Amino acid sequence: MTIAVISDARSAQVPVFPLSTHMFDAANAIGWAPHAHVSHELLWVEQGSVHVRIDAQVWKLSLGLALWIPAGAVHRVTADAAVSLGATHIDAHSSARPWAAPTLMTVTPALREMLLHDARNEMPDEHRARVQQVCIDLLAPASDRNSAFTAPTDLRVALLVDEILARPSDSRSLEDWAAILNISARTLTRIFAAEVQMSFVQWRIAVRMREAVTLLMSGWGVKQVSRHLGYASASTFVATFRRIVGMTPGAVAATEKTGPRRLAR
Repeated sequence: MTIAVISDARSAQVPVFPLSTHMFDAANAIGWAPHAHVSHELLWVEQGSVHVRIDAQVWKLSLGLALWIPAGAVHRVTADAAVSLGATHIDAHSSARPWAAPTLMTVTPALREMLLHDARNEMPDEHRARVQQVCIDLLAPASDRNSAFTAPTDLRVALLVDEILARPSDSRSLEDWAAILNISARTLTRIFAAEVQMSFVQWRIAVRMREAVTLLMSGWGVKQVSRHLGYASASTFVATFRRIVGMTPGAVAATEKTGPRRLAR
């Protein structure tokens, strides 16, 4: 995976207008080193998916979702291959609707089209000001079904966390990972217990179920999701999903039509 470093000049950029959107496309998986901006940032996905980490919290973004990142918040981004994403910077001193904490947002088709229109087209200043005000008015927090989950921040397990987030189907054991990371299995167990209050296996299942929710809401079938996450049978996946999420996979998929419901914790 390529790691991009955000320069100080770019991080310090403040848009002339309240909003400034930059589109980014990558054919291969890519990551951005931890960085912060003096402006607020709305990070949203046009194609593919990305993970955003702020401290111990991780958000997965796919089409229709964005993350509001307050000015000054240090964040790290990793993107899958064939990704297209937008980074909309909002002047921290403008009258835009700031959220004090990182907040998952909904990107409706209307907001998406307005952001793209603002980014790609020349227009008079008065017109752009109106377009950007509409974008700001359309910003709204998403439901909590795709809220952040917790990941260890201990640098000794950074490789493990990145690998599991990128490939939740990874089936390597605790002992396998301990050998890869050159630490003892006991130390690895302690890190997970201290930082996420779960065992390694429990955390990996939680990551898989979060991925399953995203895929089901995107229209994937139950058997397709089950295979993607490495389950030998769909029935095992369904039983695990129901135990962790509190609903069947079919019921979660149906929320695409009936509206979001809260996930069991």
